[in-house]
Amino acid sequence: MSKFKIELKWAVIFIATILGWSVLEKVAGLHDKNIDMHATFSAFFMLPAILVYFLAIRDKKHNYYDGNMNFSHGFMAGLWVTIFVAICNPLTQWLISFVITPEYFENVIAYSVENEMNTLEEAKAYFNYKSYVVQGTIGTLIIGIVTSVILALLLKTRKN
Repeated sequence: MSKFKIELKWAVIFIATILGWSVLEKVAGLHDKNIDMHATFSAFFMLPAILVYFLAIRDKKHNYYDGNMNFSHGFMAGLWVTIFVAICNPLTQWLISFVITPEYFENVIAYSVENEMNTLEEAKAYFNYKSYVVQGTIGTLIIGIVTSVILALLLKTRKN
């Protein structure tokens, strides 16, 4: 397991970042009075997410591969961070949904119905813990893999 120590560390940091971001959204009113701006603001999470992945892969390069890392090594480091984050997604989403902001689903359902974005049935089917776990896990895997590919290309050791 020491082979994955760096990836586990950065997965925990990534999860803490997600939880911190959720608290920030709640404090900013994006889960209630400013819910109309939630989707736009949430898109900006990509910035700290990419930064955490960058730091994770760079950490692996310098502290495991002694500064000499090929694309495959960098990609696998990012992939393992992704896998660990995806495995923890149900717990992470539970903390967000039931501890940090238990009123979010009720508020977003009401907002989407009032603004004729969804019927009540559609909104209830989409905005719930189970749906968010599925969406979050799939999203984590897809975005994590793409981010890992790009950052592994950027961080691999260049041969002269």
